[in-house]
Amino acid sequence: MSSVGSPIDDEEVLKRIVQQAMKEGLAGIDDGFEGLDFGVRESLNDKKPEEAVDEYLADLKRESSQGTYDNHKSRLGFFVDWCRQEGDDGTRRVTSLHELDGQLVKDFRDWRRAESGWKVTTEETQMKTLRKFLRYCERTEWVTENLAKKVPIPTVNPEDESRDTIIRQHTVDEILSYLEKFEYATLQHCAWLVLGKTGCRISGLRALDFDDYVPDEETGKAVIKFRNREETRTRLKNGNNSERDVEVDEEVREVIDDFVKHHRPDVTDDYGREPLFATKHGRLSGSTIRKYAYMWSRPCAITGECPFDRDVSECEAAQTNDRASKCPDSVSPHPIRRGRLTWQLNEGSFPQMISEMYDVSPEVLKKHYDERSHAEKRRLASMWQDMLKDFVLDEVRDSVDR
Repeated sequence: MSSVGSPIDDEEVLKRIVQQAMKEGLAGIDDGFEGLDFGVRESLNDKKPEEAVDEYLADLKRESSQGTYDNHKSRLGFFVDWCRQEGDDGTRRVTSLHELDGQLVKDFRDWRRAESGWKVTTEETQMKTLRKFLRYCERTEWVTENLAKKVPIPTVNPEDESRDTIIRQHTVDEILSYLEKFEYATLQHCAWLVLGKTGCRISGLRALDFDDYVPDEETGKAVIKFRNREETRTRLKNGNNSERDVEVDEEVREVIDDFVKHHRPDVTDDYGREPLFATKHGRLSGSTIRKYAYMWSRPCAITGECPFDRDVSECEAAQTNDRASKCPDSVSPHPIRRGRLTWQLNEGSFPQMISEMYDVSPEVLKKHYDERSHAEKRRLASMWQDMLKDFVLDEVRDSVDR
């Protein structure tokens, strides 16, 4: 019989001890065996990253909001893409999840940083999603135990939390979908709709009179006319140079029509003008527009959940709309405009056209509104290259035929 201090010579016994200790979650038990797995990886279930993400999302969809599901699907989609890429040896970077270790998780973080230019609050949210996914994978024994603890999460002090200066068009669309369902044709809904679909400034939204909204019975669309009226206190940012007509589609028109029919108060402002968007007290104010922007851009407002792991029931920003700006993810109206212009750039619109449509010079557009990532710019450049190539080939074929 071995004495208490005798070394363990049986490798199978040692393996079982290490595996049992890991399952019981004894912190640091595997620290002394770094680089060795004693067969633990071989005992894990084999699962491809894309299959694991699909199963995780299927379970998440049953217990979470659509907004949470969509966010996790988007974030983990990048993880799957990274796993599919070729590594330095020319083979797929991650074929099975049991190959993952702390270094690979860090490599993924570094890749996303380089691709997206993350801000620290964005990185925190994205990596917390990955950690939650890996915890799920631990429970199903697809990855080594405690791998989720190795996900690098940046420390963000409350006083250092800085909100993004842009809200992406897909997020605006999610907010509009929620408002269409629960706040249909209200003043709040209309404010977000016009800001999100026309990219106008606060000054433009509040300057609209009832006669500036012109439905087109022939097309089913409508035209919104932004007009500078300095003498009656609704100056546009660049004066008369900011004046323009913007066409909105039939869905936007229907919402505004229903607001006019059911919710718009019959009021005039101090100059006898009839504002399109108003409260019972008169023309919509800039502070009210900001309040609407902050309150509905809080993620918890439409999902009931907080990406910063705060307790929504105790969070100051979630308890009252007057404190909504305290949420790190809430935005003022201007980032909505920036998101719209960035979306136009991603759609391949020419800067000169965007300049005319949104009252912004090409120089300012490039310097202050172009929030595209390097990957988005590469994708668009590739698209234009393909289109140019097709155009040249078509011209050559036409000249040959002639």
